[in-house]
Amino acid sequence: MYIKPAHIILMLAALSQGGKGAQLSPDVQTLCDDFWQWRLQDMPEFATFVGFHAYNDRLDDLSMEAYENRLNKVYEFLGRVDFLAPTLTEHEDIVNMKVLRDELTTFIEGYQYKNFYLALNNKEGIQVDLVARTLSWMPLVTVADYNTMLARLQAVPTQVTQIIQLLSAGVEANITNHELSMNKVPSQLEEFLVITPEESPIYKQFFSEFPANFTPDDVAAIQASAKAVISDSVIPAFEELHAYVSLQYVTRPDIAITSLPNGQALYAQIIKFHAGLEKTPEEIQQVGFNEVARIEALMQEIVYELGYNMSTQNFSNMILNDPANFYTTEEDLLNGFRYVVYNVTTPAVPLIFKNIPSAEIM
Repeated sequence: MYIKPAHIILMLAALSQGGKGAQLSPDVQTLCDDFWQWRLQDMPEFATFVGFHAYNDRLDDLSMEAYENRLNKVYEFLGRVDFLAPTLTEHEDIVNMKVLRDELTTFIEGYQYKNFYLALNNKEGIQVDLVARTLSWMPLVTVADYNTMLARLQAVPTQVTQIIQLLSAGVEANITNHELSMNKVPSQLEEFLVITPEESPIYKQFFSEFPANFTPDDVAAIQASAKAVISDSVIPAFEELHAYVSLQYVTRPDIAITSLPNGQALYAQIIKFHAGLEKTPEEIQQVGFNEVARIEALMQEIVYELGYNMSTQNFSNMILNDPANFYTTEEDLLNGFRYVVYNVTTPAVPLIFKNIPSAEIM
């Protein structure tokens, strides 16, 4: 179970930048800064994603040792939170420590389920993330930027080895993905199994065009290095991973998450992770049913108030088939959009949110 980065960004990004409305006590500020800096250093791909580029030459360490170190570090931060929290009196300090404590305890409680053994699937993993996310988030303006990317690519074999080790540990522990979560992975990996480096999606996207101020010698040197690292490091690593996933990895027979070891408790932990609630799946589902019924009843009241004796579905069909409800020109559509943004949405924002960005809506 990973620490939720979105919450950490919301809580800490402004703090590290001295953001408006984030006046914390020195001890709380120091703890938040320490945690944030550790997150960036420990997960360099996350750092790249949030715009911190000091670690762009690295990939995440996915070794078991690294995960154990993360757990120990999270316990260390939790100890600092628990020591500091009882001394706090300011609302901002108390709230931030509660949020940070929730993030830390969520990681600790989820660690026992070893979900990091599920190191890739159809939607995420090195075969999806490397080009579309990790490398695409990197700036490529100077020769040094390209050299940094080449250094990151040289780390691919190490990370692939770690991924195979995690997947293998998952097979031994019966913590594996279902076939429907893995059936596209072999073909995704095959995109990297090219004959020449120029055919690689990495080369095509990042090493075929360069800034106009680069000299021919700059371009030639970078492209030669790119071909070498793709041929010597990237392609063999993806060949190894493809062979493992295709020939050795064993998917689980039951699609339900509860079929994993300690699956019922895992399901409850996942609900807590995503919803922040300690409720059963049935209780969560019933909340959804109740909310749908509530909204449908309100919609039906509006239909009757408008003078129509029909169901909400028939009313919706009537609206969708009435040409009067559609814009006829692009300008009318844009004017309608502007009206909603500036005359409906913007005045309602202060009713919902306390800290409102000062940037004008464009």
